Amino acid sequence: MKIGIDIDDVLVEFAKGYLNKYEEKYEKKVNFEDIFSFDLWKPLGISKQEAIDLADSYYDSLEFDNIGVLEGAKSALREISKNYEIFLITSRPIKLKEKTNNFINQHFSGIPLRIIFSNDFFSQGMKSKAQICEEEGIKLIIEDNKNYSALCAKKGIKVFLFDKPWNKNFKRKNIERVYNWSEILERLKNEIEVVEK
Repeated sequence: MKIGIDIDDVLVEFAKGYLNKYEEKYEKKVNFEDIFSFDLWKPLGISKQEAIDLADSYYDSLEFDNIGVLEGAKSALREISKNYEIFLITSRPIKLKEKTNNFINQHFSGIPLRIIFSNDFFSQGMKSKAQICEEEGIKLIIEDNKNYSALCAKKGIKVFLFDKPWNKNFKRKNIERVYNWSEILERLKNEIEVVEK
C-alpha cells in the first residue's frame, strides 16, 4: 500500500516560523490561530509578492534550517513504513530540493521514503498532488491544504486533513479531519484492517 504525506505543517512547523519572520520584518504580531487562509498574504494584509519575498527570506534563514518537527511525526513515520510505501509530496519550490532532502535525511533517517515535488504553491508547471497520487497509485494522502485535499478527494483519493486554522469548517466527501499523529496511526490501523478483510 502507498501513502502520500505533505511536509509543511504536517511533518514540520512551517507556518509558525513564517509568522516569526513576518513579525521581525513588519513589527506586527499575528496569532497562528488567526491564519484563516493558506494564501498567507490575505490574513497578513500584505501583497502576494511580499508574501513570496518573505517566504524566500525564511527559506534562507537558520530558523528554516532548524524548523521544528511536529510532535509524534518521527515515530509515526517509522510505524507507517511497516505497512505503507511512503511518498512525501510537497509543494515547496523546487529550488529547496537539496535543502529538503538533507533535512528529511537528517530527521527521518532509516525510514524508507520518496520525496516528490508537486506544482509550486507560488507558480505553475509541475504536476499537482492529485496527479502524482494517481500516477503513483497512492490511495491515501495526509494534507493540510484544503484546495489540494479537494482535488485529491475528487479523484477518489482518501484524504486525512490535518486540522489547521486555514482549513477550519472545510468538509468534503472522502476527506476526514485529523488532529495529531496518534490519531492518524489509529485511523491507519483501521484502514489496514478494512483492506485485510
